Amino acid sequence: ARLYAPLSSSEYDELVAKSHNSAYSWVNQASFSLSGDLVQGWAGPIRFATVAEVAKQGYQLSPDPCANECYPVDVVDSGGGERMRSSAGLELQIP
Repeated sequence: ARLYAPLSSSEYDELVAKSHNSAYSWVNQASFSLSGDLVQGWAGPIRFATVAEVAKQGYQLSPDPCANECYPVDVVDSGGGERMRSSAGLELQIP
């Protein structure tokens, strides 16, 4: 008979745990591009295009302190990291 009766609020609270995890990520980025005609060739204009980019990215995972301490197995990853990257490119159009 007890199998089909709903749980009271206090019984439910004894069975579950509330956790508070937080995670965030970020990207800071700048880019620059320039294009146009370099010189006039005998078959038409010689054109160029260039691009440069710099970015810093990161993330942070902050699990509930009890998530890995209160249970015998690791169930939540924590940590974070950052990386810096840059790139550049150049194109020429020669007819």
